[in-house]
Amino acid sequence: MRPILTGCDKMKKYFYVALVALASATMFVSCEQKGISGGNDEPTNGTTYAGDTWITSPEQFDITLVNDSTNSCWEWHVWCDGTTISVEPFWGTEALLLWMIDQSMQAELKVFGEYHKKYRYYLVEENTEEACMEREWEGAECWLETITWIDSQGGQHTYQEYCWMPEANMKERHDYYMAKLEQIGVANHTYERVTDKTDKDACWAMNPEDTTIITPPDEPKDYSKYDSLTYRCWMVTQTSYGMNIITYVWMTERQVNEYYDQMKLPYVYEPADANDEDACMELNENSKPDEGEEACWKITISVMGVTQTEYYWGTEAEAQAQVNAINQSGYGTATYIKAAANDPDACDELNN
Repeated sequence: MRPILTGCDKMKKYFYVALVALASATMFVSCEQKGISGGNDEPTNGTTYAGDTWITSPEQFDITLVNDSTNSCWEWHVWCDGTTISVEPFWGTEALLLWMIDQSMQAELKVFGEYHKKYRYYLVEENTEEACMEREWEGAECWLETITWIDSQGGQHTYQEYCWMPEANMKERHDYYMAKLEQIGVANHTYERVTDKTDKDACWAMNPEDTTIITPPDEPKDYSKYDSLTYRCWMVTQTSYGMNIITYVWMTERQVNEYYDQMKLPYVYEPADANDEDACMELNENSKPDEGEEACWKITISVMGVTQTEYYWGTEAEAQAQVNAINQSGYGTATYIKAAANDPDACDELNN
């Protein structure tokens, strides 16, 4: 089976969409947005986690302590596979940025059993959203990387992807893979500069179309039509990879729309039966789905013309999440059925 590597051009979508969608249980941290204001004022709630320290675990921060009312310009960095693979601008509150990081880390732990990526971010001096989102990763250029791997039957396969990053970061990524060939299942990694693609969008456009990216509407949404005064409990249902993610939030209706529109996931919401914030947050604990009993699942994956079969021990919800993610990735297809193995060891033996 092809090794699991971090695609260069998928990082922003992965941050906002894929990791959240892969979570098979509701994961929410209370974060009220009590208003929206312009400018890049310093956070006023007394605490900020911006700076050089990498965030490797949700235990390093408390979202309730940071600013949740002032939109500012942030530059957030994501580290994976030996180097920083993404430097992107973000316009919003620090609480919203941390909430997205938390969602990503919790979902990654759920799916892969560990926190693999690291995050850090900085407050930058841009006074408008437009100026903020025009910021570029200094020194970044287009690269074509080629990854070679060997499947379980000894067959050799290659995968190519266009990446946008500075040369120093691409070299770090290359050195990381070359030092861990056997550990991560890679036979070889090479890269070359693409000189005719001089901007990020043109570079990323060389990769297969990502069908999971949701295009925002052309016309800006009129948030003034939503109630901005009355706080109440809402049940928000987000949809991605064929899964529903249900979250209970204590917000005004306007805040619900502003908050979830930034997530770039389809969603619907309705009033929930809770009269105060504590009761609302308690609904999150009680709404975690019953994932069912664990069993052995035969997962069949076809990627780039190569079909592989793996056996996975876990709940059906977990097996379905893996299959949905592959089917929505644009790179392959997957199916699953229950296998005839009654314990984890017997299931793992089927892989041999």
